[in-house]
Amino acid sequence: MDIENSMREGSSIKKVFIVLFFAAAMAGMVAVLMLIWNVILPKVIGVTEVNYWQMLGILFLSRILFGGSKLGSGKSKHRKRSQMREKYQSMTDEEKEAFKAEWKSRWGKC
Repeated sequence: MDIENSMREGSSIKKVFIVLFFAAAMAGMVAVLMLIWNVILPKVIGVTEVNYWQMLGILFLSRILFGGSKLGSGKSKHRKRSQMREKYQSMTDEEKEAFKAEWKSRWGKC
């Protein structure tokens, strides 16, 4: 039982360090982006300098507007792609031809 308890304690300590690492990485990223913003953008396009909390807000807002609100959206895209592949592979030849024709009619001009 002592080994199990020490393993659990080690696992919980490891989780704390992982959380702290990601928090520090996020804080560092915000600081670097704030520095880049404050060095380049005020001189180039005349915007005002931002502080740390404003940059954190800008990153949060850009994530909502441009990156979607789901965390780990790359995994969900991969899951959707694999589901589509499975669905396509289970189609009959006639269904595959109809599917291809539909895609060509929608996207053939691009």
